[in-house]
Amino acid sequence: MTLKEIFFALSILFFFYYTIIYLELFARKEYRLDRLRAHIKDFGLLEFFWPSELRRPKIVHPRNILICSLVFIIFFAFLFFVGFNIWISILFFSAAPITSFSVVALAVFITSLPVLTYRKYITNLAAQRVKKYNPFVIGVTGSYGKSTTKTYIAHVLSKKFKVLETPKNTNTDIGIALFILRNLHLTNTVFVAEMGAYKKGEIEKICEMTKPKMGVITSFGTQHTSIFGSPEKIIESKCELALALPKDGMLFLPLDEKKKISEEIISKLNAPIKTYKTVPLDANLQAIQAAVSVAANLGMTYDAIQNSIESIPKPENLKVKNHVTHGYELILSPYSTNTEGFIGHLSMLKKLKNPQKIVVTPGIIELGSEKYSEYLKIAKKIPKNAHLFTTDFFLASICESEKINVTFERLQKKLFKRLRLLLSADCALLIEGRFQKEFIDTIA
Repeated sequence: MTLKEIFFALSILFFFYYTIIYLELFARKEYRLDRLRAHIKDFGLLEFFWPSELRRPKIVHPRNILICSLVFIIFFAFLFFVGFNIWISILFFSAAPITSFSVVALAVFITSLPVLTYRKYITNLAAQRVKKYNPFVIGVTGSYGKSTTKTYIAHVLSKKFKVLETPKNTNTDIGIALFILRNLHLTNTVFVAEMGAYKKGEIEKICEMTKPKMGVITSFGTQHTSIFGSPEKIIESKCELALALPKDGMLFLPLDEKKKISEEIISKLNAPIKTYKTVPLDANLQAIQAAVSVAANLGMTYDAIQNSIESIPKPENLKVKNHVTHGYELILSPYSTNTEGFIGHLSMLKKLKNPQKIVVTPGIIELGSEKYSEYLKIAKKIPKNAHLFTTDFFLASICESEKINVTFERLQKKLFKRLRLLLSADCALLIEGRFQKEFIDTIA
């Protein structure tokens, strides 16, 4: 092979290697530039252009197929019109991360136009379906605890009503709309819908589609501050559910959370507010409080509510078990985490009798300006005799300043390899946050 041919082959290989990386990253960040910017703030440009780990994207996803097709068209159109010589080869080889990202970003932008059109069409159809069957819609939102609260409310109400609930973490307008079109077929249905957002206006759009008559706000936290801009804007976004409720509706939220809402927002509310007891560091008990309040307001008797609570399923986002092979205790919380949930699970870890405590976490994403203060709160709650394993350098440095034993590795594979060397029957282990499943499976 000639030098030109070698560079040609290598440049194409590098270009499409990085195309896969950025395709997965865009998909993981829901094709949102605001979340992509937050990712760069969290991990830096070095990790962005030369990532330490490669994750496989879901190529079969319709939008990914469309993006891949556009990338091929753009790439080979460039070669056709510009030609391909040794200097172009060197350029594509040496600048593969930049050129790949540019082309993928362009493809994402182009596909956003039909996606927005499709999204509008589907949400309009869902709104018509809601109008036709007129379910009693209960919206659930908050910075954390949404999924558990939604599940508990649906479970308790199912003892008296026909209940439909959004599955797992489905909480965007398009996700809820598709679920409505596939599953809402009956009248006199109670529909419990989890509502999420990354910026102001998104919960308002969901409410316009679903017309909630009752709302539950679980919490106001600091997660996604880097996207919203400030904790105050997070509160304003979550309160879009409260503002959408009719005069004959009802808003439920913990007493301490009500104190965080400005008088300006409260003065605009149509629906009355009913508070329930705040349960610090116990999201499950907090969710039960919400379920009891909603059920009682809808006319369920005390005995019926009590019987329903006794059969509430364990939350999917938290598992506590004894590892059969090695005997160590494991608290597994493998979803995106938040400060309050993290501290609550650390409290559970402290109560376990195993002498060796281990905490494993990738940290918390999108905290923005709140990152130092939130990490310091967490560091002060980690048992002093514990060993922290993390891929987050900032968290590692803060915990080291608090005299905590820390193992830092950027690569999850290396982190779990070092972790496995320490595991024994003396250990109590907390895995807090979203790691790749292949690594969690090696110890869980």
